[in-house]
Amino acid sequence: MLKHTTSVPTKRECLLIALLLFVLLSLPRTAIDVRESHALRLVSESVFQKHDSDLESTSQGVEVPSTESEHWRTRSTWPSNQVPSTTIVSHVPGWTIFDNLFLLNGTVFIVTGDQKSVPDRKSITSTGVRIDNDAESVAARIPTDRELRVITLDEAGELFGTSADLMDGITWIVNDPPQ
Repeated sequence: MLKHTTSVPTKRECLLIALLLFVLLSLPRTAIDVRESHALRLVSESVFQKHDSDLESTSQGVEVPSTESEHWRTRSTWPSNQVPSTTIVSHVPGWTIFDNLFLLNGTVFIVTGDQKSVPDRKSITSTGVRIDNDAESVAARIPTDRELRVITLDEAGELFGTSADLMDGITWIVNDPPQ
């Protein structure tokens, strides 16, 4: 009778998996076309033509989105004195998730109508200087208006006007110094 035992993957197996993952992630996803591949020699062109004609007949009057012609939103605009406010999605000291942060000249701005709802700056970020335990180093890590400012909607209107550039997607701000 065979006995089933589990074993730890070898270094060779781990290397092969890592290499395979790297190759798969580095392949361009949109540049692969079946018609330009080896499959063209195996399948007749009539199969492709039938597929294309079926696709055209089923999608008449329906616009198919294309990534080639898609225009990404790169600028956000708003009416005068109606700057979008910052939302604190989740917060625990040292880890905060925001929506609609503003960045100007290296300073992060939290725009809010209720400044009391924003956690203390010290629990959101630090200056990112090297961590030493002397009193001077501890004081140097406390964030100032240079790193993070909480401003009102009116102040934001004066600073940003009626538009701002967008950074699409998720952005991580990491300021962990070497320890």
